[in-house]
Amino acid sequence: AENVTSLFVGKFGTIISGSWDCTAKVWVNRKCTMTLTGHSFAVWAVAILPEVGIMVTASADKLIKLWKAGVSTHTLSGHTDAVRSLAVISSSEFLSAGNDASVRRWSTTGDCLGTYYGHDNYIYSISLLGGGGWVTSGEDRSVRVWRDNAVVQTIYLPAISVWSVAALTNGDIAAATNDGCVRIFTCDPARQATQEIQEIYETELSKVALAAQQELGGVKLTDLPGAEALYEPGARDGQQKMVRNGDAVSVHSWNMAEQKWDKIGDVVGAAGGTTETSGKKLYMGKEWDFVFDIEIDEPKSTLKLPYNTTDSPFMAAQQFIHKNDLSQYYLEEIAQHIITHSGGQKVGTDDG
Repeated sequence: AENVTSLFVGKFGTIISGSWDCTAKVWVNRKCTMTLTGHSFAVWAVAILPEVGIMVTASADKLIKLWKAGVSTHTLSGHTDAVRSLAVISSSEFLSAGNDASVRRWSTTGDCLGTYYGHDNYIYSISLLGGGGWVTSGEDRSVRVWRDNAVVQTIYLPAISVWSVAALTNGDIAAATNDGCVRIFTCDPARQATQEIQEIYETELSKVALAAQQELGGVKLTDLPGAEALYEPGARDGQQKMVRNGDAVSVHSWNMAEQKWDKIGDVVGAAGGTTETSGKKLYMGKEWDFVFDIEIDEPKSTLKLPYNTTDSPFMAAQQFIHKNDLSQYYLEEIAQHIITHSGGQKVGTDDG
């Protein structure tokens, strides 16, 4: 069983769910009546268009599919990265948003009617506002209000990821963030928070903004050397070095045999970066803190090893060995590679 990523409830109680298992399932009276199979990576968002019986799925494979009676009728391409969220406009149109920081408008005939930009990073969620507008949230610490296909207001939050946003029936906007909070924003003075609470909010916001400018994954950017540090030879094989290039930080390992620094990963965890420097790495439709290149001697190859800092390095190494049918001989070497090159990130407590 894999994680369920999304749910959508139709007009007459039909439910559709999306999952990391690359499928969507249709539920009627608590029973699964159909499984929609066709995506190659995780299904991140699902929807049902009213009155026409069309279901929509959006995936990490960058595609959107339209379904009728369990059969795929259209495959929509246009997004250049994972598609994360859907919003139904009518029985013939809907919006999509994704990791390419774009919003797209589609028709049920499979045509892209418009592409709109306004975020600096992944868009995680989109919800319709009254009057033809919509609201989005993403990895750039913001909620953005759109009118006439353009951003008219940007609301920054004291968090890194704004995972979900919802437009409420009274016109307010609710935003859920990675710090475990849901914050509600309103245009109605009668519902606004007291001046004291708003001042506390502004103080929290300023602290987060400062941290985002100065730190990456808990490491101060100003304490790291620039790329010129790679001209200095390493002292031993496998020695690690972190260097900064603007707001990005990469991890390099000294190759004694070839007398050069090999880039082995990017340090992630920045708030408010761009899609290239964000706190997430997408691999096989899922998000990771690191995706390392692991060079194997026998057979000679370079393999991808995804890793989250909350995981056990030895467990991650063991799963990597099983997945790629490698010798147990590599276990400790791969685990030590993960520990050494996780860029100073905190290692999970479940590593025994």
